Amino acid sequence: MIRALGELFSGFRSGALVRDTRGSSTNIGYIIQVGITTIVILGIISGMATVVDTQQEKAVNHQATVIGEQVAASVMAADRAGGVGAGTDITLNRGLPGEVVGTPYTVRLVDDPAGAYVLVEIIGQNIEVKTPVNVEGDIVESSVSGGSEMQIVVEGSPDSGDTEIHIQKQPAGGLS
Repeated sequence: MIRALGELFSGFRSGALVRDTRGSSTNIGYIIQVGITTIVILGIISGMATVVDTQQEKAVNHQATVIGEQVAASVMAADRAGGVGAGTDITLNRGLPGEVVGTPYTVRLVDDPAGAYVLVEIIGQNIEVKTPVNVEGDIVESSVSGGSEMQIVVEGSPDSGDTEIHIQKQPAGGLS
């Protein structure tokens, strides 16, 4: 045993330094471990960001769909009420949420040859939700920003019996 210790320290006795590589594997292992851990943590963070973005987009689509369906139902109800008598004018008031998952939006009433629809456009994102409306009256293309009190207006012509439907922001005075 004494001889083994002597051989171990022989480089120091002779004055020459002996290159000792026994401890280098610990340092290299530590560096590799830190590198792998960093890569795994970055992968987890990146994956979570993707999941959060996907969930937020689903929430925006869902809320925009609900708003579109509510407005479409109100437009169809106003159309049915306006069709009761020639020359009948109907105004239906409806509140809209201020934002869709923290994002401003616009509600449009669109007349398309394929069929009229309510379009909810999310501002600043490439998200649009269309909800069809089945009405007897003629759709007048119009829009309202989210967060405002909206009116659905059905105006009937006493002469022809035709009706026009549009949406507008509720006047500042409240109910009309």
